[in-house]
Amino acid sequence: MGTNWYAVLTGSLDVQVSETGTGQYYALSDNIVICTLGVGTAFGESILNDIPRHATVVTGEFCELLRIEQKDFKTIWDSGT
Repeated sequence: MGTNWYAVLTGSLDVQVSETGTGQYYALSDNIVICTLGVGTAFGESILNDIPRHATVVTGEFCELLRIEQKDFKTIWDSGT
């Protein structure tokens, strides 16, 4: 389950999924990159509905991320601001 939402402030990250699609956690050697996230993008939306994560996010360079915990994110989301 995701517990945080992240915004990318600097750098880039690869979003990976398992080729086999079995289990929640995968060995990185089994993963394929489905997209790359850059500055201004975000991930961790599974916190909105308390659903399991279906991807792994990996960085190969220095990145700065903004992290917001689930309870705080839901407060912001529900306020509509």
